[in-house]
Amino acid sequence: MTCNQKDVNIIPKIYNLVMSVNEDFRILLIKEKLTITEFARLASEQSGKKYTVFGISQKLARNSIKYDEMKFFAKVLGYDIKFEKIDE
Repeated sequence: MTCNQKDVNIIPKIYNLVMSVNEDFRILLIKEKLTITEFARLASEQSGKKYTVFGISQKLARNSIKYDEMKFFAKVLGYDIKFEKIDE
């Protein structure tokens, strides 16, 4: 398997995206004036699934939140994730 220049250029973009999910989620919590404890309670109520502060914190620390779960987290906070075409 070989990488061309375009493949190599996208790696930093993917890394920055992963790093920003953690940061963006925490920023949204601050904007909505919620603690992770309060968020875990809201997420549990809306999903019927048990969310814990420890579980959410670990997913953020390890950058292991799945896309579907991040969409749900955004919805709990009153946000939607959208993709926009960028001009390069």
